[in-house]
Order: sequence, then C-alpha cells, then structure tokens
Amino acid sequence: MTAAHSETRRQWIHMLVGAFGLLLHWLNWWQAAILAGMAILNNFVLMPLFKIDRSFLREGERFVSGVKLYPMVVLALVVVFRNELHIAAGCWAILAVGDSVSNLFGRRYGKAKLPWNGQKSWVGTIAFVAFSFPAAFAYIWWTQAGPLHAAVSVGVISSLAAAGSVAGALAESLPVPLDDNVTIGLSSGLAMALIGAL
Repeated sequence: MTAAHSETRRQWIHMLVGAFGLLLHWLNWWQAAILAGMAILNNFVLMPLFKIDRSFLREGERFVSGVKLYPMVVLALVVVFRNELHIAAGCWAILAVGDSVSNLFGRRYGKAKLPWNGQKSWVGTIAFVAFSFPAAFAYIWWTQAGPLHAAVSVGVISSLAAAGSVAGALAESLPVPLDDNVTIGLSSGLAMALIGAL
C-alpha cells in the first residue's frame, strides 16, 4: 500500500467514525462518555494488541497518535459540553468532516499554499469550511432534536456551525506542534461556547 493510499484510507475512516456522533441524538452525556471511553480503550489497547493500528500510523508517528487522540478529544467535548451535547456533536462533525476533507482536497488540489503555513493550502482550508459547516449544522440540529435535549433555534444552530467551522479551519491551518485533532476540537468548542454565551 502506497503512503498516499494509506493516508487517503486513514482520512475516510476518520470521517466515517464521525457518524457515531449521530448517536448523541438519543444519549445523555454519561452514556456518551462511556462509549468514548470504550473507544479510547479500543484504540490504546485492542488495536495495538492485534496490530490493527499499524495501517493507520503515519511514518514517524508515535504511540500517542492522532488515531488515539481522536476519541480522547470526543470524550473531552462530551464532558465539557455535557449540558449542551449539540455543541459536542457539532464539534465532532467539524473534527470528522472538516479535518478529513481539508486533507483530501489539499493533497490533491492544494498547489497554492497558505502564507503562514507552507504545508497547508487555500483549497484545503476552504474545503474545510465548505464541508464542515453543513455537517456541523446537521449534527447540531439532529442532536438538539433528540428526546433528551432542549431545542435550539435555526439561527443559533447556523451561528454555532459557522463559528465552529471557521475556528476549526483556522486552527487546522496553523503550524503548531499539537495534533490537529486536539487543536480543531479545542478551537471549534471554544468558538461555539462563545457564541452560545452571547
């Protein structure tokens, strides 16, 4: 398997795992936290035990990789936004869809690089926002419409999705040493929290 094919496969799986965020429609925060904890156990123990994680690791990537940080970020979002799980769901959509799409589009079409980060492209950053906004909107709307959650207006949903998508895209584009699963989750969550507080 070539490095490019392996990276593309990793991104599609990264995106598809985000579909589990749709379960937040029916779950309360502690049920969601238990499932995220099980995912952490799977990624840290079972995948290495059965050597499944090898096909997901990038060259030079350490034991604590993006694959292992992903469910940890989801758990943090669920706990922090335990009273507003629709925000956790929106952040999860941004992490799953925006991050993956920016990688896929950026590697294929991203010739024009960002002035502040020569490893990232305008195409990737624009694709991040273009795809993560509707995904975040859908996840927020779906989660807040669940039987255990309070309803949120379409205007608020739009504002949350827009703020989170733009913040996530900016965080993903920055040349920082932190894994982008962490920076995207933190920045989109912070942006949505600020919008929600207005």
